[in-house]
Amino acid sequence: MVNGEVLALRYKCTEEYLYAISGNLNWEAQYDLLLEGDLSAPHTMALLRPEAYGEEVRQRSSLIRGKRAFGKTDRQRCQSDRFWGYTCPLGTDSLVSADHVFPYSLGGITEAPNLLWLCDAHNRLKGGDVHVFPWELGTPSWVPPTLVRIAAVVRRLQFQTDDDA
Repeated sequence: MVNGEVLALRYKCTEEYLYAISGNLNWEAQYDLLLEGDLSAPHTMALLRPEAYGEEVRQRSSLIRGKRAFGKTDRQRCQSDRFWGYTCPLGTDSLVSADHVFPYSLGGITEAPNLLWLCDAHNRLKGGDVHVFPWELGTPSWVPPTLVRIAAVVRRLQFQTDDDA
């Protein structure tokens, strides 16, 4: 069940995340802080945001994060309880779609650890809202390998630019 303490933490972390993405983020400097262990979960998640690591890397984001769509199935139940703390009243008769726990538009990957099954109503309700992201669980396990892939592309592009100069 999602209680008041959890909601308060989620809102606090969302505020920190929004603050982190609102500034002029120096991706490489922030990534170095992460490697030193000096970055909170919201600041770490801000590194995933495609706008943070530049246009050339963003053009390769499907190679880093996978394609946007998971697909649909009728074999799963809506997992609204993972976000809102209650069982979906629509039951198991409604079609569910795989959604990103951390939104794709903000850098979430299209892989099983970032998958959440939601009915169409809950999928629309969640959208790209990070207020419902389970910040209380810390940085998801899929984030470090994703950031390593982003860093490799950033460095490769930087190396190519240095060679061209």
